Amino acid sequence: MRSLLALSVIDLASCADLREPAIDGAVNAVSQSDISTITGAVNHFLAERNHVSLPIFRIHVIDRNTVRVYTGEHYGSRPSAGNESYIEVERIKGRWQATEKVLRW
Repeated sequence: MRSLLALSVIDLASCADLREPAIDGAVNAVSQSDISTITGAVNHFLAERNHVSLPIFRIHVIDRNTVRVYTGEHYGSRPSAGNESYIEVERIKGRWQATEKVLRW
């Protein structure tokens, strides 16, 4: 029984999508440090709203001060293959902050 449980856990872990999110748009407008801070801001935003299990699958850079972070279920490699909900993150007074500008389908 224990070996069956261990195999089930291994199977579930192998199904998890551990890939980095796709980054597109004006990618040269932000640094890798910005991307890390942006994902942290979105994870904090989601945690405050009890949505800690929503994965980030795409970051679309609008300009050096605005990005859209797409979260939720995602299937396939094309950006359009997933949930089109996003959270807008803006650089305000030098700090990245998830705003209340959220698009949900």
